[in-house]
Amino acid sequence: MNRVHLIPLTIVGLWLLVTSVAGLSVNLDKLSKRALAIGTCSKDYSPCTCTEQNVNCDQVPVRDIARMFKTMTQHDIKSIEITTSRTERQPIPDDFLGNVRVIGSINLVCTENNNLQVSKNAFRASTESNHVLTISGCNLHKLNFAFMSNMKELSNFYMDKSSGFSSFQGLPSHSNFKLMSITESSGFYSLDDTPVKLAGLDILYLNDNQLTDSEAAKLIKALASTSAHSLVEFRLYNNKLTRVPDFLSSLPNIAELSLNNNAITSLSANSLAFKGPISITLNNNQIKTVQPGAFGSLRTTGNFVIIMLNRNNFNQLDYNAFQTVLKEMALTGHGTVELGEVPIMCDCNLAWLLRDNRHLLAHVSYGQCFGESVDFADVGPERFDSCPAA
Repeated sequence: MNRVHLIPLTIVGLWLLVTSVAGLSVNLDKLSKRALAIGTCSKDYSPCTCTEQNVNCDQVPVRDIARMFKTMTQHDIKSIEITTSRTERQPIPDDFLGNVRVIGSINLVCTENNNLQVSKNAFRASTESNHVLTISGCNLHKLNFAFMSNMKELSNFYMDKSSGFSSFQGLPSHSNFKLMSITESSGFYSLDDTPVKLAGLDILYLNDNQLTDSEAAKLIKALASTSAHSLVEFRLYNNKLTRVPDFLSSLPNIAELSLNNNAITSLSANSLAFKGPISITLNNNQIKTVQPGAFGSLRTTGNFVIIMLNRNNFNQLDYNAFQTVLKEMALTGHGTVELGEVPIMCDCNLAWLLRDNRHLLAHVSYGQCFGESVDFADVGPERFDSCPAA
């Protein structure tokens, strides 16, 4: 073949080679972007580890974590979990993560209830990106929550297995802050109960803390007194409450209230007078009396979706306590009062329901005559012929 003819062939071959490599380069670039999209770690976070853009620093000295992030250029990670050792004494410093932004959650965990200290600007780079913050297993008596005050996108804050609560000042006051949870914790006796402005708080969880009445009152005053109009869900189950906290009846928009597994002995007048619609759980308490007007009077009774009173100790359905709420349920066409394993006596005190207002039985669940194992619906009205009118 003539050498003249070889030249264009060579040029064509080179062009094919270059375009082939270029095509491969483009494909690799797409694959790289796709890998990042599904969370492959793009940096070396040693001495911490990383999985799918979730960084974990397990008992790595705070100083070493700060030094590592200081060398990195700006980029995003999904989350970071920092577990401090029991010997850690270094506070989490300002600009702890350098220019790295957390776009999901920041999780702070302490070993053996070590003290947690966080500088005000520790997570400065993430103030407009982080949505969830968790604190677990820490002693908080030295903690200033001011490091959270500038987290503009923070919506959920969870604390568990912690102790040494002294003050909640510094929590975010913006409207994005919707949920706060404190569970399995203790040490509220020295809490400063000065109200914290949380005007946008929708959900408050204070369950599983073994709270006494006084401790619950402090927490409620500090965290809920400025959120009365925004709260829609409140959990106080698995504590040591002996009464329904007074503040609860002042929540006009509450839709779900959980008070089960406490030691409440009585439901006093208007203690559960809500406008509704609301679901109330009071299972597994020690309720011996339900006083007249406990759920409100004829003029104030709200729209109850469900009232769970299973496994309590009262033996009468007081006409002045239950008739109004059951009639409201009948009027709206929905709603239930649950009475499973409650020792109700089917004597003349129940004639108002089983003889005079049997249509209300559609809104009573699991009711049985104590000692007879007979459902209310199976008790004939003639049984109460000798009983006076309610």
